[in-house]
Amino acid sequence: MAKRGTPQERVAVKQELARRQRRRNRLVMICTVLTAAGVGLALTALPLFILIYGGMLPTLVAFLADEQTGRYLFRAVGFMNLTGIIPYIEPTLRAGNHAMLSGAMAQTTTWVIIYVIAGSGFFFYFVMPWFAGLILEWMIRARMARHAAERATLGQEWEFDA
Repeated sequence: MAKRGTPQERVAVKQELARRQRRRNRLVMICTVLTAAGVGLALTALPLFILIYGGMLPTLVAFLADEQTGRYLFRAVGFMNLTGIIPYIEPTLRAGNHAMLSGAMAQTTTWVIIYVIAGSGFFFYFVMPWFAGLILEWMIRARMARHAAERATLGQEWEFDA
């Protein structure tokens, strides 16, 4: 381990600062692109802008809250959130009439459905690892029971007391 103030420690600190700076620059670039796209969308198709940006708020929250390496919370919530928004956007884009979104946005059920589906992304992130662990544990116990039965059968066959 490097002593305090040694060249190795200074290099490690510089590398960490450079990594943080790259991450900060990437975040600024993402925010700039999203802002430019949002302004362009707001100027051309305001109802579509409101639905996309209002509907994707849970994804923004997950992006800001998730700091782990793979950003799995952001991915789970983002994809489920996108799944909740697509049924409202697809007919609009197919017809080319952005005004038809105003009726969908005025209904509370639209927003409830979008946010419940986004909430299922949080559910998948927090509950599914536990559920997968239960399934794996069940599979291992079944395999252990099968091996124990095979061992008992072999013990009887070979007249071995186990």
